[in-house]
Amino acid sequence: MSESKLPKNISEKIGRAFAIMYNRASMYKIDHQFTNQSVQEVYNIVTEGLDLISPVALILNREQFFIEEEPFDHRLNTSRMAAHFKKTGIQSISFEKGMVEADLKSFVKIFVDPKSYPKASSMQMALVEMLVSNVKI
Repeated sequence: MSESKLPKNISEKIGRAFAIMYNRASMYKIDHQFTNQSVQEVYNIVTEGLDLISPVALILNREQFFIEEEPFDHRLNTSRMAAHFKKTGIQSISFEKGMVEADLKSFVKIFVDPKSYPKASSMQMALVEMLVSNVKI
């Protein structure tokens, strides 16, 4: 058994908030109030998780998303997000202790722009160029 495990309720909150953020950021512009609200919610709950373990990883494995070892709530519709992960070649996203909200906003801007960043490798390079070191693809 692992010593430091993220509590199930926090994993579920992160999964739900991340799925909503992805949908909103995909639908609206990055500066839209709904997107900003979702980014803030993800930042708050991921930061809560980072107080317990670091990094916090979001993983796609066999068509199912996990936060660490905990699967996303089966009621969440993650099919669009799964298609995005597969198309761009993303296997996981990790958030590390020290992440600030600006890091998350930069990540979201890159993450939901498949025209400018069609592959995980181009997203990684963009994060490096933006000096984002606490969010990794």
